[in-house]
Formats: sequence, structure tokens, C-alpha cells
Amino acid sequence: MGNVNTLRYGDDLKSILVPIASATVVSIGDLVKLSSGKAAQMATTTDAATFLGVALQASAAGEANPIVVAQDGVYEYPLDTATTVAVEDNVQWNAAQKVKKSDTHAIGRVQRAGTSLTSVLIRIKTAYTGETAS
Repeated sequence: MGNVNTLRYGDDLKSILVPIASATVVSIGDLVKLSSGKAAQMATTTDAATFLGVALQASAAGEANPIVVAQDGVYEYPLDTATTVAVEDNVQWNAAQKVKKSDTHAIGRVQRAGTSLTSVLIRIKTAYTGETAS
């Protein structure tokens, strides 16, 4: 994603420190999953089952220092196509690194309604906080 601060608001981001493999590249704002006990970029809709949160720190190739990941907050992400959304609609992440309105594999809920939107505000819901988006 390229170190984009996607956070729009949140009082308690419930951040955690997560190990990362030295070959894994993560940018600020990337959605990350837990893979073999380490942070990795989300790549497909089914990664929602291990969705960890939003990277608050970057990690370049060759670095193996743990990164901070937020498990709460409201973030802005692009939609896969211009879409009309309502507050509390579920969204999923896809391989194009965009969100899509869907009740399956949801990683968050819409926080601001709109018509023909190209980006959307979502409150993330991770697989590890005891809360789910659907």
C-alpha cells in the first residue's frame, strides 16, 4: 500500500506488538493477518479468518523487528467499485487490496453512508479481539 495513514479516528486502537518474518514487507496502513505466529499482508478474502488489524509501523525486506498493529479504530480504504453503502454494512478485503460490500469474510463495518462512493470509512473487527464483523 505504500505507507499511507488510513486511520481517520479512534480513541483506543488496542495496539499489539507482533513478530514479523524478515522477508515480509509491510507498509503503514496495510491490513495484516496472523500467519504461523507472525504478521503478514492480507492477500485474499479468506484471510479474514486470521485478520489481525492495521499495521501502524512499516517493515522492509530484511527487517525482523516486531511491528505495532492496531486492532480497533476507523480507517478509510478504497472500494473495489463505486458503491452505495449504509452504516453497519459489512465489508471484505480482496486481492486487489480494496474493500467490497459483502456479508462473507467481513473485516469491518461501514461507519458513514453514501452513494457511489469510491472509498469508505470502516471500523475494523479482527479475528482476535473476540468481536466479529458479521
